[in-house]
Amino acid sequence: ELLMGTMSPKQGGQLQSSQEATWKMLVKRVVNGASSEDTYKWIEPSLREPAEKAVEDLMRDLEAWSMELARHCPEDWNQCCGILVQCLSGSEKESTKAPFRV
Repeated sequence: ELLMGTMSPKQGGQLQSSQEATWKMLVKRVVNGASSEDTYKWIEPSLREPAEKAVEDLMRDLEAWSMELARHCPEDWNQCCGILVQCLSGSEKESTKAPFRV
């Protein structure tokens, strides 16, 4: 909620919903990493610091959960990674009955 309330309504000349703008910001943060200045440029200047803190807290939580899953459920982690790769590459998984392997 904090993040959606901090986004400027206009980005690149187009009106966007706060939910769409927040999603784009989170994707930029994940793809570009913590050091990218581009990630938070669309946030209202007075709200950048709390929004950046909220995003970084979320990233730390996600990292901890991913390590937990990788350690304790490696097969589930491999399937999760496979799904993410499929989503990012835009390809559809062929229907097979073989077990998932990385």
